Amino acid sequence: MDSKKAGRPKTNNVVEMDQTYTLCQEGGFINPSDLEQIMKDLGDENHLNLYIDETIEEYVDIPPEFVDIDEMCDSTQGDEDTIMKIKTEYMSPTCTFPCTENYPGPYNFELVLDSSTSNRKSWVYSDSLHKVFIDMHKVLLVQFRFNPNVQGLRVRALPVYTMIDFMSLPVERCTLHSVNLDPQCLAHSDVGKCFCADYQWVGHVLQSDQRGAQYEFDADSRRHSVVVPMDSPAVGSDSIVVSYQFTCKTSCLNGMQRRPIDLIFTLETPQGEVLGRQRLAVKICSCPKRDMQREECDAMILKSSNITSTSTRTKRKFVAEERKLINKTKKFKSEKLETIPETTYELANKLKETHDQLKVIMEQLKNISEQLRMSDCCLNGSFH
Repeated sequence: MDSKKAGRPKTNNVVEMDQTYTLCQEGGFINPSDLEQIMKDLGDENHLNLYIDETIEEYVDIPPEFVDIDEMCDSTQGDEDTIMKIKTEYMSPTCTFPCTENYPGPYNFELVLDSSTSNRKSWVYSDSLHKVFIDMHKVLLVQFRFNPNVQGLRVRALPVYTMIDFMSLPVERCTLHSVNLDPQCLAHSDVGKCFCADYQWVGHVLQSDQRGAQYEFDADSRRHSVVVPMDSPAVGSDSIVVSYQFTCKTSCLNGMQRRPIDLIFTLETPQGEVLGRQRLAVKICSCPKRDMQREECDAMILKSSNITSTSTRTKRKFVAEERKLINKTKKFKSEKLETIPETTYELANKLKETHDQLKVIMEQLKNISEQLRMSDCCLNGSFH
């Protein structure tokens, strides 16, 4: 056995060692000579740290997304435009789902409607529904108040669908009312761009004649809004009056399609920071007073039906209230009839008497004609 071991060629061992060394290099392992050098350098800490750093840089590939947090903070702090862009997109009042809750804010922002300027043919306001009913192209005067009155602020008016199912959709004009201004629909021919300025702001349902009014378009949400600067109030007044008008009706096809809308008024800084918010329900229709009375009646019936579904006692109460309402209606009709002048009743009575007399005369004429016919027959028979 020993003679056989002694007789083995040593060249095979050398070849095996060379192959092992080559495989180690391909696999990225350390060869024996490098290991020896490392062991010698273990006594010097600086050499060891230098070797570790070089090895990490050589064999470890750091992905680009893993960046030093300090480096990242420094780079973002230097890019103020990027920070402002992110901030404005996150807090944009014209985003896909804008906030609609009332928010007076630090300036106690509020809006007031002057009922003295209302007219049943132009616009009316329902106190029970907190809703404005207005005809198309009629002026709606809105008073804005905020304290203290800081210069440089502005108010944005944005129409938004009330129902959550349609809130993400922009409120757009119908084809019928916009075709005259933009027959070829070029105002929004390019995606994400608005050329309404070239076509008399054709895409804006809400417009304003206020001085300095600006019409804006959000390319992401495709919402149109009008922004009015807040000047100083007139002497002796604490509010700023802004005029608005609508260029489409709520019932327009290919437009709002009878979907209820709200107007969201936001008090903003020039940078777009929201300082206050108020909401106003609006319906654009041809007969504001008629539609207001109809919706108030529907709301009353709905409220009464909800009351009746609770208990029998409330049901009896509802019946009593309904009877009171009927009695009031009858009383109103009787009072309305009492206001008719007496001459009208006299004229009606005379007309009725004349009609009766004419009926009698017609009967008499009919009898006379019958007698004449009979007499003619008799005469003709005697001649024959």
